[in-house]
Amino acid sequence: MLMKRLNLPIPSEEELTQLMAENDFDENGSLDYAEFRKGLLSLGIVLSDEEFVALIDVLDNNRDGDIDYDEFLEDLGMRSGFLMDPLESVV
Repeated sequence: MLMKRLNLPIPSEEELTQLMAENDFDENGSLDYAEFRKGLLSLGIVLSDEEFVALIDVLDNNRDGDIDYDEFLEDLGMRSGFLMDPLESVV
């Protein structure tokens, strides 16, 4: 699990929903990668570039360059994909 391996706080689903709402600066219902990374930082979650890219590979299901609300909740909240270690799944 990525968050446990990095000894980082595991955000609740409420925090993840708040992250989405507070960081969707252009209010298009999705977070571009910069908005998403800024949101993670606001939760105290600091990832290396390699870890961030691996996480994005897991989260951006349709590869459109944005994390939309449905992808976000599916992968981060309900499936707990955020807690998995995407670097392990690449092997």
